[in-house]
Amino acid sequence: MFVAGESLDAMTAQVREFNTIRAAHGLPPDQPTSLVWMYCAETSAAAEEGWEYFYNQLKAAQHHYFEWNNPGFAGIPGYEDYLKRQTADVGVADAGFAARRATQPIGTPDEIMDKITTLQQALSLEMLVVHVFYGGMPRHKAEQSLRLFAEKVLPVVQAMPTPINPASLGALERCAG
Repeated sequence: MFVAGESLDAMTAQVREFNTIRAAHGLPPDQPTSLVWMYCAETSAAAEEGWEYFYNQLKAAQHHYFEWNNPGFAGIPGYEDYLKRQTADVGVADAGFAARRATQPIGTPDEIMDKITTLQQALSLEMLVVHVFYGGMPRHKAEQSLRLFAEKVLPVVQAMPTPINPASLGALERCAG
């Protein structure tokens, strides 16, 4: 499982790299499960409120991991990307917000279905975990969003085929196939 926090191209490259490693060990390609932030609204204008909550969540993570009372990530193996983010001139929330608008299922039911379809086609998603309550969102807004999602989006997503798509195959698998 991974958190869909990068651009679509970057996430596709990560899945492709994972499947290349699997192929090198004689394993078949795998399909990821991804965590995304979801906010479902009747109109695009109303969905903008979901983007405000999402941005609030990004800012909270930025403060938690990179700014407040953090001794730093220098010298800690595996945290090199965190160190880059901690010392960057642009905050994490601002740097990735635009790219995430293309991947997070925040919008109207139709917009959300389009984004989930795009994610499945690029990443070969098999399962999706939706985070529905974040960024200071009031409980009643989260419930309203989840109910609309369950009514209009979930039946379509549950019926959606989830094939392994060529974009996410590992290099060795593409050569063999």
